[in-house]
Amino acid sequence: MTTMEIHELGTLLRDVVASTVKSVPDLLTADKAAERLGISVKVFRSEVRSKRIRFILIGRRRKFTEDDLNAYIEKQRGMIPCQSTSRKVHRTSTMTSNSKVYDIMARRGA
Repeated sequence: MTTMEIHELGTLLRDVVASTVKSVPDLLTADKAAERLGISVKVFRSEVRSKRIRFILIGRRRKFTEDDLNAYIEKQRGMIPCQSTSRKVHRTSTMTSNSKVYDIMARRGA
């Protein structure tokens, strides 16, 4: 083998290793993932238990990828808006107020 062939083989091998290493996602712990989402670890673990956040099981530990957290964020984006501010929601009551309005200034003058 010539020096040129060895150099080309080394470059090819380095590129293959680099592409393999890049394909492995960064794995986050529950603490880091909760911090990334800006929520408490307790709330984060509750979301994981209710299967709203995906995870990878490494041994007995749950690890999370950025893609999993981004998918959770996108799912949250489509949540139902608060009914108290939604204009499409019908009233939940038919009661009306029977209170009277008093003109304080008129009563003071009387």
